[in-house]
Amino acid sequence: MDKDGAFYIENCTKFPVSNPEQVLEIFEKGHANRAIAATAMNATSSRSHSIFEVTIESQQEIDGKN
Repeated sequence: MDKDGAFYIENCTKFPVSNPEQVLEIFEKGHANRAIAATAMNATSSRSHSIFEVTIESQQEIDGKN
């Protein structure tokens, strides 16, 4: 947690995108980078976690102004 009590994840990367296809591309790249290895209970156990956060920002134009 940071000084304000919010969760902080070290080494996170932000990618600005402008369409759903770019979001899916980034998600797939992250998924491909996850580590998978065999355990005694599961032949394809995931050995890592992934956090995918989406922040949506929008603007509305009213009378020619944002």
